[in-house]
Amino acid sequence: MRELRSTVSTALAPLGTFLALGILLLPLYSYELSPDAISYLSISAEYAKGYWHEAINAYWGPLYSWCITPLLLLHFRGMLAAKIVALLAGALTLFGLYRLSLAFDISESCRRAFLWVSVAMVLAFAIQINSPDLLFTAVLLLYLSIIFGSGYPQSRYGGPLCGVLGSLAYFAKSYGFFFFAAHFLLFSVFLWVLPESRLKRPQIFKHFLTGSVVFLAVSSVWVLTLHAKYGSWMLGTTGEFNHRLTGPEAAGYPHLSHLIPPASEHAITAWEDPSPAWLPAWNVLSSRSNLKHQVKIVYRDAKSLFRFWTYTTPLFGFLLLGYLVLCPNAANRRQEWIGPILTIALFSAGYLLITVEDRYFWLTDLLLLWIAFLSLDLLFKRYAFAAPAKTVLASAVVLSFLVNPVLILHAHHFEGRDVYRWSEQIKESGIKWGRLASCSDWQDSAYVAYVLGMPYYGEPVPDPEAKEVALQLNPDYRPATVATDRDQIPGILSANRIDYFIVWPSCEPIWPAMTQGAKAGSIELVPLNSGNGNPQ
Repeated sequence: MRELRSTVSTALAPLGTFLALGILLLPLYSYELSPDAISYLSISAEYAKGYWHEAINAYWGPLYSWCITPLLLLHFRGMLAAKIVALLAGALTLFGLYRLSLAFDISESCRRAFLWVSVAMVLAFAIQINSPDLLFTAVLLLYLSIIFGSGYPQSRYGGPLCGVLGSLAYFAKSYGFFFFAAHFLLFSVFLWVLPESRLKRPQIFKHFLTGSVVFLAVSSVWVLTLHAKYGSWMLGTTGEFNHRLTGPEAAGYPHLSHLIPPASEHAITAWEDPSPAWLPAWNVLSSRSNLKHQVKIVYRDAKSLFRFWTYTTPLFGFLLLGYLVLCPNAANRRQEWIGPILTIALFSAGYLLITVEDRYFWLTDLLLLWIAFLSLDLLFKRYAFAAPAKTVLASAVVLSFLVNPVLILHAHHFEGRDVYRWSEQIKESGIKWGRLASCSDWQDSAYVAYVLGMPYYGEPVPDPEAKEVALQLNPDYRPATVATDRDQIPGILSANRIDYFIVWPSCEPIWPAMTQGAKAGSIELVPLNSGNGNPQ
């Protein structure tokens, strides 16, 4: 009975608190909608409506959309459905962290503190942005909790379970395929060579073999599906697109520079299925200048990554150094200290070759938190600290990890609410279905298009944001000095049969005579044609 109460207190109390806080805060954070989220929600809607051929997509992993689709069938609003999935993914993440903590020798007090701090971090991840990254993190944590466990070699289904979770990671994000394949191989070899694993080597090899077979078999379902649609063998186009995006001749995201039709009949934007063919191909090893360019990208991304980790905890450097000093001296805990470090290094390495965003590294953030508490636990066991000193050290670590979640919760409340309300007002004005374009603000314009349920073609000419993004992606990018002839804009809009033009306050006058359109807040929707009627 005492063990049951301890389990409830350690695992279920943080989980219940997370869900309660998530539901309570949901009204404050249910309006955020990034361009990526628009693509996932549009794909989910296509699954729900039976347009499966359009929904199958080589760029966006299917798992996140699959999770949203049942909620859309139950008539949940798309953005609310995405937040519900985020909260469920957060709960699964906390469960994965609890299982991970059981795989290591750590005091119960440190385990509880670790899980309670995780609640704040995961809650911030869940409300920050609608993306598959938290679901991806949850799946990988479940995988790590299995392979890091001391009972993994003796487990009956450890290998196949790892294979299934590896496939789910691939379905969440195509990067999951490469990370799981590399990590599963590397860690299986690591377990094999440990002296204490001599008698367990047959089981370790068996798990690697069965896990690999299951992983390849389940993953092949999606590979075959993509081949049936696109006619070529691929794991996805995400890696190739992002590689080309940072190339020496790349000029940023093409859809931010000119009009591109939506990806399919029922898609909202072209970003729903971006093609690598939009961007020039390049080979790192084809020339010395390309190799130097790749080195610049890695250096830039490494600086950004260390900045992200410093946001996660200002004590990042001290904690990592303390971990590397303390744990190698614990010979009986070799597997424990190598596992997290190896995982962080391997997971980060692939992203450094292309581009990085903080949400890509939520897994490493949580592993850094785990490393911090492992170090504290080992420090307290090895040295006789007075109670006040323990409290000060533990409090400093806890507070260092709580700063960033608090800042995120503060910064993102009601994000997107104004644009959503303005879009709803325009929708209620009774406008007909039609094609949309805008003079600037691609992201907010795509948001308006999603709420209106209309296709958005983009901007007829690049705005300053497109150049700024291109400079961030390509360190060798040199903006063109040729000015765009704005007199050509009406002809561009007419050639693409644009029905409505979204005008933002930041836009310059496009042409002298512009018919006044529907207004809501900062949005003006100017009719160019009469509208074509809803095609659905």
